[in-house]
Amino acid sequence: MIKVDGAPIKQVIFNGQNIKEVWVDNVRVFSSRRLEVHEYATTGLHTLTVPDWADRIDYVIFAGGGGGAGGNRHPLGGHCSAGDAGSAKLGTIQDAGALRRAEKISVNVGAGGEGGEGGSAGTDSPNRGANGADSSIVLRESSGASVQEVIQPGGDGGYTAGSTEGSSKVFRGVSKTYVGIVDQGQDLEPPAGRNRGGDGGAFTTARRGTGTAGKRGGDGWVKIAFSSGY
Repeated sequence: MIKVDGAPIKQVIFNGQNIKEVWVDNVRVFSSRRLEVHEYATTGLHTLTVPDWADRIDYVIFAGGGGGAGGNRHPLGGHCSAGDAGSAKLGTIQDAGALRRAEKISVNVGAGGEGGEGGSAGTDSPNRGANGADSSIVLRESSGASVQEVIQPGGDGGYTAGSTEGSSKVFRGVSKTYVGIVDQGQDLEPPAGRNRGGDGGAFTTARRGTGTAGKRGGDGWVKIAFSSGY
């Protein structure tokens, strides 16, 4: 680390250019880069302070998955459809005006939808799963006024006969680096079970039986990275 009068320096300028890193004998002795990363997996509302040094915010938002459809009683049996995965988005905020105004970020992690119940009604119609809840981030001024918001809708609950296995959203081979989130060319998916559509249940053929309930959808997931100097 470079120090002047015992204090670490915060900025190096050479020929009018802001130098991001200084290396001496293959040792990095100075870096202007800063990074602070936060992950949110617990459903509900969270509040995050925006650091005054941040010049960009990168994020990924995964909404809650829909619950799978539940089966009833039908002589032909059959499977019920899975819920849809919640929507998802990768993004970057670099607008200087927005970053200057924003002091807090409201983070909301959407819950997965409940699966449709298993029933005993004599019908070929399944019981619909509940929709997953939205996930969002909202940049706010100190007054609470919204500066910028990103909202991702939850996945629809299953409601037909069909494929029973749910899935999650996956970003394949991203086109650029989102600092602190994912590097260019890499894949990004949520932690296991997050954002996933709940598996569908099944119809019973038993004359007095009850169909299998659908599974609950996966809760959402949000990751936010503040950075400067990248």
